[in-house]
Amino acid sequence: MRQLNLHVVSFTDDNDKTSLADGHTPIYRTLRSGSNNPLSTFKSIPGLLRLMILLARLRPQIVHVEFEFTRYYGGTMGEPFIFVITLAKRMLGFRLISTLQTVWSRRWLMQRLGEVIKIGGIRAVLSNIYASYYDMLEGLLVRTCDMVLLPTLTLGLPMYQELKTKYGHYAGTRILEVPHGVYKVSESREVKKTDSMTILSFGAIRRGKGQESLIEMVHRLKSEYSVRVKLVIAGFTGSGDTGYLQELTNLVVKYELGEQVTIIPRFLELDEVVRWHQVADAVIISYSRMVGPSGALMWAMATETVPIMMTGETWRPEVPGIVVHNQEEMMRVIVGLVKDDLALRQIRGEIVKYRTTYSFDSVAKLHLQLYQDLSAGQKKYSSLD
Repeated sequence: MRQLNLHVVSFTDDNDKTSLADGHTPIYRTLRSGSNNPLSTFKSIPGLLRLMILLARLRPQIVHVEFEFTRYYGGTMGEPFIFVITLAKRMLGFRLISTLQTVWSRRWLMQRLGEVIKIGGIRAVLSNIYASYYDMLEGLLVRTCDMVLLPTLTLGLPMYQELKTKYGHYAGTRILEVPHGVYKVSESREVKKTDSMTILSFGAIRRGKGQESLIEMVHRLKSEYSVRVKLVIAGFTGSGDTGYLQELTNLVVKYELGEQVTIIPRFLELDEVVRWHQVADAVIISYSRMVGPSGALMWAMATETVPIMMTGETWRPEVPGIVVHNQEEMMRVIVGLVKDDLALRQIRGEIVKYRTTYSFDSVAKLHLQLYQDLSAGQKKYSSLD
């Protein structure tokens, strides 16, 4: 196997390490995170210029970027980085791999724009203009890449099929689904056996996560089944979602669920993430839209917390867990689990096996094979589906 020399480029605000754990893979902290204000894009320019200079000095054969369509890289969705990496590839001639952590389908993008654009009369016009702008930038990034990777814990995501449909005919780019790595942050633990149940909704608090339906479900379990379930909703709230957070708070008050529902609207530290997952009997995944690998599912696997997944779209879970298709089915499952936790204990054993198979070490080896294939002009690896 051909030897690979790796170099890592990271954000300046990550930490002060200058090399990876192996002691000889250098880390270059050249990129400054973007701003929540697109008008402050100039803050990202010095880091991008340093990146260009670094690439010109290293002369890499392969560049692999982890990209999200967000303001991490400046602009409104990272477009300064897209322009720079496109220019660098054309000037230096390296092969480019991009791992797309988020991809918005037109339908879901329009939903999200409707939630954050508050200018009433021209909202539809602005949304359509911005969606077209997004499509242009997405196309530029995909067509510039030699390989596009979509990491997933759930196969058959609509975004993968849409990318294949839009760009699959473009011979210069391979589009692949690859497994997302899983941490191990807790040892095996026994499921608590009580006459109640604690469920967790973890991640961003925003429309599309289905958290309002979970509060309504807790109310219905109490009023229709006499089952008391504790619900914890934990995660950050973006500036465009403060109204949604207030709606959730109003629902808790309306149904008098102050003792059963806890809302934590902020980023959680690592120890808090682990602690809340350890407290929970199950994690509820109730997305009405999914635009990338689910962080909530990844943490469920990492902490051996059983996910109950309501599949509102065509994606199919690949992780161990319980799959339901609507709220009625989810309530019946929870009522059954309160009475008998055998299923939870069995699924925990399956999670341990999954976590071993898809550890970050295993996924890293897969990526090394992809680098070898791309360098040699081979196509040994094919998508999971």
